[in-house]
Amino acid sequence: MKKPKIIYFFDTLCGWCYGFSPVMKQIVEKYQDEFEFEVISGGMITGERVQPASVMADYILGAYKQVEDRTGVTFGEPFLDMLRDGTRIQSSFEPALVLRTFKTFLPEKAVLFAHDLQKMNYSDGLDLNDFSNYQAVVEKYEINWTIFKEKMETQAMNKATIQDFQISNAYEVTGFPAVFFENETTRSPLVKGYQSFENLDDIMQQVIEYQKKEMA
Repeated sequence: MKKPKIIYFFDTLCGWCYGFSPVMKQIVEKYQDEFEFEVISGGMITGERVQPASVMADYILGAYKQVEDRTGVTFGEPFLDMLRDGTRIQSSFEPALVLRTFKTFLPEKAVLFAHDLQKMNYSDGLDLNDFSNYQAVVEKYEINWTIFKEKMETQAMNKATIQDFQISNAYEVTGFPAVFFENETTRSPLVKGYQSFENLDDIMQQVIEYQKKEMA
């Protein structure tokens, strides 16, 4: 029987997703036998929204402590320095393309990889527009970088990345993070916005009980 699916809509440049990623890692570890997990990039900063970091720097520098205090993650000084400089272009497409390519190699580890992408940004302050910065994190999963890069540069991967953004729109995701439950007959949003592990764990238990009743 096909496993029900948990779909995690996120964006690499979403600060609350950075705080939520450790929660999703724990959820995957606990429930990987019961559910299939999928990560879909939402394309938060694309098109006309692509802009220098300076546009949002003051807001983020004023708000990141709230994310730290609530979630327990830490924003690294390299990232904060990047904001203060303000010249780097912020774009969701490049990390979304990398994640979409990764899913063709190890889809079952996509949640872990998505978390690693966010650490590159928010902890290490690496430029996510520079594809050479992804080599180390890709090779961490024992994927050949040359093969990965060749696939990433294809028109098919470009198109698939845009399709992920379209899926996010089709699910009417208006903010990140968001988590959905889906089986052969049901699609239901579970959370919108940050949730603690304890809260999401309770929700997952409710989903399992729902599944049991549906199958009875």
